[in-house]
Amino acid sequence: MFWDLWKRKHSVEHLSIALNKIVKVFQKENIEYALAYGTLLGIYRDGHPIEGDDDIDLFIPQKDWDRAIGVMNKHFFQIPQPILSPYFRGFSVNNVQVELYQAMFYKDRIIDCWEKDVHKKKDLYPFRSYGDYLVPRDVETFLVHVYGKDWRIPKSGKDYPQHEKELADFVCTKVFIKKPCLGWSGVALIILFSIILITVITCINIRK
Repeated sequence: MFWDLWKRKHSVEHLSIALNKIVKVFQKENIEYALAYGTLLGIYRDGHPIEGDDDIDLFIPQKDWDRAIGVMNKHFFQIPQPILSPYFRGFSVNNVQVELYQAMFYKDRIIDCWEKDVHKKKDLYPFRSYGDYLVPRDVETFLVHVYGKDWRIPKSGKDYPQHEKELADFVCTKVFIKKPCLGWSGVALIILFSIILITVITCINIRK
């Protein structure tokens, strides 16, 4: 993906510094968050981020999403994306890619529209304290849901299973249609494509 150009493997120390910077900002601004995916796995299983991980993953509740993005833009660099999804943002913090996933509340479910995965609300929310961080309400249920019953065994790869994908597609697509969002890089790509298209059409007409 376009924003993967910013990804590289990092040490535990480097990941911890970036994570703590973000948490400090969120705490100051009273923004709710929860560790997610590989970041949660590392902190819960190993007591620290996973050595060699290439990003930091955080859930942001739907109610705090716009404010969280505003605060992150104020303090850190937002990684350009061709099209800004309403459900996902990437930032660079100390050269570590930080990925924010919107936790969308829908009836008794919480949907991660970016990963197209659905969780039971009671398993994720309300978030709770775990050491210096906030985590999903039932961490082990979340980790089993994402990584399987053998989540304690270190593995490579990031192929997350998708649960209730049809529900995620239905809800997320409906919201995305209401809230389309182009980033500045997306606008630039559209302009570039338009120039190329006009040039091609002009050349064809000249040859005729």
